[in-house]
Amino acid sequence: MNATDVGRRIAELRKQNGWTQKQLAEQLHVTDKAVSRWERGLNFPDLPTVEPLAALLHVSPSVLLGLSEESADAALSAGAELYHQSHGKWLHDLRRRAWLMLAYHLVLFAAELYISW
Repeated sequence: MNATDVGRRIAELRKQNGWTQKQLAEQLHVTDKAVSRWERGLNFPDLPTVEPLAALLHVSPSVLLGLSEESADAALSAGAELYHQSHGKWLHDLRRRAWLMLAYHLVLFAAELYISW
């Protein structure tokens, strides 16, 4: 883990989100000078700041610190795939319940017609 590499990664991700150093600093409740020091590789973010910083930049803390080779795009595509799988299962379950309710109501309707004769 190299402070210069981490700083470059923070700067790159911040720019991808269209934020200035001051805007990022305000969201993390730190000074813009602290963000500048991180990005220049003079020091690392404090440990309690790493997780919120990573969340704001849409990466995992391990990716932010260079401990994992996983890219932000890979993490996003994995998250999207997981969403689509769970959404597909939810939609399948919803359709199944709808058919069961339709069958249930048809049986009730048939029974009501039989009784009314």
